[in-house]
Amino acid sequence: MSHIVDAHVAYCTAIADLSRDKTELLERIKQLEDRIHRAASAFFRDGSDGHVASQMLQILEEERGKL
Repeated sequence: MSHIVDAHVAYCTAIADLSRDKTELLERIKQLEDRIHRAASAFFRDGSDGHVASQMLQILEEERGKL
């Protein structure tokens, strides 16, 4: 019976750890998306070449899609 209890405790601990990891990863993704958005906005605001700005935005959007 002790093995069953130990396995259950290990399972519950693993689930809690995964949940915590998921929360941390989602927060990191949110921060990265915010940075991408701010970088794109700043580039369009300060960029002198619309074509280059468009290409930069495309790259940023591709990176966002990888998240």
